[in-house]
Amino acid sequence: MSAYLFAQKSIFLPFDQRNLRVLYFSRAVSLFGSTLSRFAIPLLIYKKTGNGQIMAASAFFMLLGTVISGFFLSHMSDGYQPKNLMIRLEAISAISILILLLLHNTTPHIYYLVSMILGACQTLFLTSTSKLLSLIEMITKT
Repeated sequence: MSAYLFAQKSIFLPFDQRNLRVLYFSRAVSLFGSTLSRFAIPLLIYKKTGNGQIMAASAFFMLLGTVISGFFLSHMSDGYQPKNLMIRLEAISAISILILLLLHNTTPHIYYLVSMILGACQTLFLTSTSKLLSLIEMITKT
């Protein structure tokens, strides 16, 4: 059975090239980091505010940003180059997290807004990464 799988080279084609293996590994690390930040950002907000309701609301707004960007903004992102969009989204996410780290006493609305922006950036980043990987796979198959 395993000889049959290895005989079909098209299954393992993306892993034949070193650069694609590195790309898939980096995508896995990035996905792990995104998942970890979805857990850590509300905890950071709880540590800063000491209020569980604000933490839960910020987690909800992060999810709401994910849903809104998944439905509406991912279609708009098709008009941009995936690489440039990914770089911009990472910069926006880094600035948003820096804002969260620097804020001390502020209204909860700022936490909600930053959480929503982070959720939208994570979804658009994954959409752009998937688009880029599909383009690369199409090139390697030809």
